[in-house]
Amino acid sequence: MVYYEDDSIRYKEVDLEELDLEELNLKRNNLDVTDLNEIDLENINHNNIDSKEITNENIEEDIRNSKVFKDIKFILTSELRTKLLISLHSSKKNLKSIKNEIDKPSTAILSGIRQLKKLKLIKKDGRIYSLSSNGMILAVNIIKLIENTHYVNDNYDFWVCHKIKDIPDRFLKKIHYIHNAKHISCESGFYTEKSDEFLELILKSRKIKILTPIFVEVQLNIVLNNLNPNRTLELITTEEILDFMRIHGQGYKLLSLKEDIDIKIWKFPKDFKLFLSSCDNFLSLGLFSNEHYDDSTILLDESKNGVKWGLALFEHYKKDAELINIEEYFDIFEGHE
Repeated sequence: MVYYEDDSIRYKEVDLEELDLEELNLKRNNLDVTDLNEIDLENINHNNIDSKEITNENIEEDIRNSKVFKDIKFILTSELRTKLLISLHSSKKNLKSIKNEIDKPSTAILSGIRQLKKLKLIKKDGRIYSLSSNGMILAVNIIKLIENTHYVNDNYDFWVCHKIKDIPDRFLKKIHYIHNAKHISCESGFYTEKSDEFLELILKSRKIKILTPIFVEVQLNIVLNNLNPNRTLELITTEEILDFMRIHGQGYKLLSLKEDIDIKIWKFPKDFKLFLSSCDNFLSLGLFSNEHYDDSTILLDESKNGVKWGLALFEHYKKDAELINIEEYFDIFEGHE
């Protein structure tokens, strides 16, 4: 099979909801922040729009020059300031409680508090300190950043060797959801060496969802040969894989199961490079190394948050896929043998 990737183009998605639009450099479009609510987006004369190309570098420069970026940099370059935000995220505290938790001198803590008050991230009511709304939002995101970094470091060998471009940014931001995942490496391939472990999990699954850019006969046979009645199977794959399955007679096996099992198959419109088994009791995630799928290593997670993350990732791909008619697609008709 041929997998195509254009390495000459790199895109970086920016989540605009997390940017402080009031602080972005809007001079390029000659707009004040107060003008944004007065723009009639449906009646913009596109001929009047500045023809200067807005590149990824322009966006990154705006972010670097924004106040929110400078504030985050100011906080994260200080262990004390970071700890103050995290401490007050859990609850309001007086100076003594903060000192006991952070274990720093009062003078240092008060200096850090003054700095964060100046940024309007901390407020004081009598002797009690708490986070402002902006401070709470920033603290939540800093905690997420720390959790994600900690998780990636725990599974460093898995992430460093594989492509992650087909995991959307919003799922990477919540990568800590799969912090309980086990990194399993097998010289002869996971579905060969660890098939018993995978089979045990499948037998306990009532809803099985598989997202695959390749045809792994061992895995598919484990699933199809061990599906109990009243189960559901959903498969998302590419036209290339569906054609391969049609040529090799997999359609008949699928049809023979349809009487007892709810089977749905979606065709995804383009190639992708991740292999996900997302069930109601576990997820397994495999990725590509260079141009080839690496079947020697996967992440396996049976936690509630891990299952939730995997199901959401599957649904993300399903919304852009086309549901196919199994009988028609695989050229199967009533009475055909």
